[in-house]
Amino acid sequence: MCNGLLSACETAGQWQRALTILAEMAEKWRLQPDLISYVTAMTAINGQDGDNWEVALQLLHCMGENQVEARGGGLKGVSFVAFDLQEARKKKKEKS
Repeated sequence: MCNGLLSACETAGQWQRALTILAEMAEKWRLQPDLISYVTAMTAINGQDGDNWEVALQLLHCMGENQVEARGGGLKGVSFVAFDLQEARKKKKEKS
């Protein structure tokens, strides 16, 4: 259910709401965000323009701190997000 909400936030461009849902999963609902939760939230945060890549990078760090495992296809999702973050960072530097 929560991953569906995160996906809806991603589609709607509501990255702040995605962050709130991710935080509330553990705090309010006592659910442990999984790999799909983090990847979906990072994708929502990075969005179309990539201006929020630093926030998404912090989530990648949190994912490691919370010992969320990335295996198989999930690892591929994380690599795509990491690549997108790197590209967004490059674009931002080029704009400066």
